[in-house]
Amino acid sequence: MFDILSKLGEIKEKAAQMKKTVVEKSFTISDEKNLVTLKTNGKKDITFIALHDDFAKLSKFEQEKILGETINKALKESENFIINELKDVIPNIPGMNIFG
Repeated sequence: MFDILSKLGEIKEKAAQMKKTVVEKSFTISDEKNLVTLKTNGKKDITFIALHDDFAKLSKFEQEKILGETINKALKESENFIINELKDVIPNIPGMNIFG
């Protein structure tokens, strides 16, 4: 019983550190042609958007496609970071494959 309580305290401490790390982490993602650049943080917030001058020359359809793909790529990067951070906080419980 004491072992479980000490583990919970350890998990709580790691979770507090992870929260700080997630907020401070930043990712910069661009599309293949560098027409769109986004910055996200570990919380999956988009903190910066830059559009290259050539972006305006694209059709509306192409703009929407590139923006959507770049946003999804940036959010996926943040999500993968969060999952990897959680692996360090949540203990491995036999029989439970929490992270797929």
